[in-house]
Amino acid sequence: ADITEYFNYGFTEETWVQYCDRQRRLRNENNLARLNPTHIPAMFSGLSP
Repeated sequence: ADITEYFNYGFTEETWVQYCDRQRRLRNENNLARLNPTHIPAMFSGLSP
């Protein structure tokens, strides 16, 4: 089988793995940022606990 039939958009096996790893890292960073209380919008900064 011709491996190029399975990889679109110029990806090779190696670049596909790199792309997937980067997507996983970005997803993890985004999830951590959502859980981090320092990212609360400024509109709530004036409220007392």
